[in-house]
Amino acid sequence: MRSTNKPCFNVATGIDVGARDYQEDCLVADFPQGESFGIGVLADGMGAHVSGDMASSIVVSQVFAALKMRRKDLQSDVANIPALLRDAVGEANDAMSDFININTECNGMGATLIATIVVDRKLFWLSIGDSPLYLIRKGEITRLNEDHSMAPQIDAMVASGQLSAEIAATHPDRNCLTSAVLGQKIPRIDCPDNPIALEDDDTLILASDGLQTLTDEDIYRLAREKTKRGASEVLQRLLSAVEAADAPEQDNVSVIVVQFDTTPAQVPISAPKSTNQRAKAAPRSAEDDALLAALIPDIEDAPDIINQAMSL
Repeated sequence: MRSTNKPCFNVATGIDVGARDYQEDCLVADFPQGESFGIGVLADGMGAHVSGDMASSIVVSQVFAALKMRRKDLQSDVANIPALLRDAVGEANDAMSDFININTECNGMGATLIATIVVDRKLFWLSIGDSPLYLIRKGEITRLNEDHSMAPQIDAMVASGQLSAEIAATHPDRNCLTSAVLGQKIPRIDCPDNPIALEDDDTLILASDGLQTLTDEDIYRLAREKTKRGASEVLQRLLSAVEAADAPEQDNVSVIVVQFDTTPAQVPISAPKSTNQRAKAAPRSAEDDALLAALIPDIEDAPDIINQAMSL
């Protein structure tokens, strides 16, 4: 036997419509108390009103259900988690394509995606689009995932002297996406093979880009100013700050806050398992097949699908 630290999670989720007339964001977080495993999924839909809402619901329900049904694989063969994440987004993309083929008036709908998996002290993620994934650690805030929008290219033009910072900040192409889940080939997927090792007092923030009304420095200050705050307080401070900014075109805001801590535990010593082969899912039960069968024809029932997956 060896001594280790078992992760404890303090989690809060929130969503706000902002200045929009409709909500296009969707999220789910499942970090059971007393366990060292958790899933967070967040999507920012596009396509206006019903289509954007439907797009984010399809992506979140598909990805979350796929990961929950493969939970044993995720926990027993950590090296294959990136492949399983890619499989899950592939299923979501196929579901989007099927929905658009049936509902042709929804052509052009899509969504960004952040999907995170924490196993023991390891953080894996997959992201598509511009929704940020932040890590707050020891006095610093770091964006972990790639920004699949034109913003990095515009900022590079500022760094090279081709564009002024003032023009770049309000450039009309700044928020144009270079990758999204659209039911077509996905141009860019950020899914590192190697996980981030989480440390005591780390805070993860998954968000739609509506949170970026605030600067990274603002987000850090609201999360950690003076003393570490609980996840619920951090969430409320972030949403309140966005509201106080009173941006006339404020986008929807969705946020998952996950704080990481540890408690001592004892586990048996075992050799690590590693493989470079593509992940293979365990055989599904009849209950799993019924859940998958429900996803396409009744995608309007995404909240019920997510609730079913929660119970797996």
